[in-house]
Formats: sequence, C-alpha cells, structure tokens
Amino acid sequence: MKRYRWALACAAVATALSLGALTMQPAKAGDSPPKTWISQGAHKCLGVLNRDMTNGTAIVQWGCDGTPNQSWIISTSNANGMPDGQPTTIRNNQDHSKCLGVLASATNDGAKLVIWDCISHLDQQWVFENVSAPSAANPLGCWSIENQNALAKVVGIFGASQSPLAQAVIWDNLANTNPDQVFC
Repeated sequence: MKRYRWALACAAVATALSLGALTMQPAKAGDSPPKTWISQGAHKCLGVLNRDMTNGTAIVQWGCDGTPNQSWIISTSNANGMPDGQPTTIRNNQDHSKCLGVLASATNDGAKLVIWDCISHLDQQWVFENVSAPSAANPLGCWSIENQNALAKVVGIFGASQSPLAQAVIWDNLANTNPDQVFC
C-alpha cells in the first residue's frame, strides 16, 4: 500500500510539473511585440491592478508608466504579429502565462476584465476590428476588441470613466462611437 501511495504522489508531482510547463507560454512566431493599449476616452493604458498577477486581479486603466503589466502580446496566425481578424489570445508581458479574460466567463454588460492563467477558454479569445487606419501617431491604427464568449461585446472602460483605476469591462459595441471602446 505504501508503494501505491508513493507512486500516486510521484504521478501527482509529475502531472503538476508538466501542467506548469504547459502554462508558461514563451513568445512564438506570429506573436506581436509587446504593445500598450491606450483607451482613447481617457488616454490611459490598460494594466493589471497593482501589477498583481494573481488569477482574478482586475484590469484597469491608469497613466502609462512603461511597466510590463501595461503591455500585451497578441498571439495571431499572422507572421508579423498584426491582428488578422481571427480569434486570438492576449497575454500579459509581465507574465506570459497570464491572459486577458472575463471574470467567471460572464457575458453581461459590465462584466469585469481580469488576468488569468491562459487556458484557451472562449472568454480569453478576442477579435480585433480596425476602426482607424495606421498613422504616424498610431502606426498599428486603432481597434475595438471583441470578446468571443460574448459576441458583439467589446472591451471598454466602465461608465466611460476617465479616472485612473477605472475598471475595464465588456459592453455592447457602440459602433466605435464611444472612445472608451477604442484602443490604439
């Protein structure tokens, strides 16, 4: 019986180690360079509250400070890392094993965006829709970011707030007329 428990314990450790290796996702071909996403409503960057990479930590906006938690990596099938209209994940540059997702896979207006282990759930899948052409100020253009678990809902800032630490949420796409739903 002792040998059986020892084998089970070894199997559990091996499984945990292999799962840990699966969640650490290094950059790959088709990943964008790390990019900040600036809300056009408040001209603030999306980042992880208090730089805390614990699952469920809120995504909020605040002044762009150049820290890695405010930069994001888009995983696409496009070799140059540009959004290509296909569902993609958005990983955080501070910890590549953490992805942008919707808390509890909610689909309602105002559902909170959070950081979570990258697990390929639909709430971690996003499609970028180009809303303005590239320019000198925004070489990649500006985008609305639609959640694939809650179709027609896009990333926005709750209440179109311009305040630092305002919560990022999903909301009905208001046809790119609300600047808090446009990110450059």
